[in-house]
Amino acid sequence: MFKLVRKLFGFAILLFLAAVIFLVPSSVNSKEQLKNIEGSASWTSIIEPALSNANVTAQGISTEVSLNTAQVNQLLKTSLSGDQNKELLEAVYSINGDKLRVQYPLKLAFVDSKVDLDLDVVFINNALHFDITSAKLGKFPIPKSLVTAILKQHLAANNNSIAIEGDHFIFSLPQSQFSIDKVSLQDNHVKIQFSVGLL
Repeated sequence: MFKLVRKLFGFAILLFLAAVIFLVPSSVNSKEQLKNIEGSASWTSIIEPALSNANVTAQGISTEVSLNTAQVNQLLKTSLSGDQNKELLEAVYSINGDKLRVQYPLKLAFVDSKVDLDLDVVFINNALHFDITSAKLGKFPIPKSLVTAILKQHLAANNNSIAIEGDHFIFSLPQSQFSIDKVSLQDNHVKIQFSVGLL
């Protein structure tokens, strides 16, 4: 009986190592890293063209913009420029359905890999709240609680634009003359509802 258990245990370890060897090696496309994308955009340059389709009410002007991954990356690049955000600029960001996907390059010994995260995004009080919904090392699934704990420890030790509250990672949006009322992710786009008060 003991020999059988030992064989099964050994077989399980071999399967695990094989899975790690085949699934962990991976990499991000350097051209898609935020620091290397072409162009940049400000909130004003994104929002102003949408004002032609705005609704005018007694409270002011309101409208919505829909941004694809390329536009979101240009906006992120502008918002994250600065020495304190160098690590955030190393990542690749994309909108997949109703999730934000973040791929961050990682080197394990001599093996190129990446941390691949899917995040829920919620807008509260002019800030984006991020929650990890799934995590992978290369293509190998890892517990999201482990990644959350490591990220919290890392972000707490480094000066950057991301705040931590419980298991939420929070990015405060820059102040502007526009009031952002709602942010949602759907159909591979970020939809932003905003308003401008009348003087």
